[in-house]
Amino acid sequence: MFKLASDGDRDVVAERFQISRATSFLSFTGNEHATFVAYEQVSIARSTSDEVLRLLESQGHPRDWLLPLLAPDRAFVCVLEHDAGPLSVCIAFENHRQIWEVGGVVTPAPHRGRGFAARVVRTTLAELQRRKLIARYQVNEDNLPSIRLAASVGLRQFLQLTHFRTW
Repeated sequence: MFKLASDGDRDVVAERFQISRATSFLSFTGNEHATFVAYEQVSIARSTSDEVLRLLESQGHPRDWLLPLLAPDRAFVCVLEHDAGPLSVCIAFENHRQIWEVGGVVTPAPHRGRGFAARVVRTTLAELQRRKLIARYQVNEDNLPSIRLAASVGLRQFLQLTHFRTW
């Protein structure tokens, strides 16, 4: 598997290997001049409920990976809740030193399309900015709602990595 950032890189690799395109991921980051504002209704925590953990697991973030990051403050969860439970959630976790990943954004189907995901992501970005950390937001090229969300909250795309198989 090769993860390549340009057509030129692809051409060089293709000279030596038989490759086929698999998928592509877009990487977003905060605009250095943007100021992100947290929503009071969104909680920021280092622990969370079983219901929130199940939502995050549905986005590929298993609790046995997440819980050990939450305790030593290498991750936090942002949750917008209502009496009936979470309306939207996301996590931020340490990727490499000052770079933190924003991920696991999930809004249960009955609550989608009402701006809840934007609220939890903006709050996450505000908290990362407060901590003087760099936000990264990775999106599969097919996830158009997440790409639109990234743009709507003020993130800018800075990289596209296309994955190529050698088999």
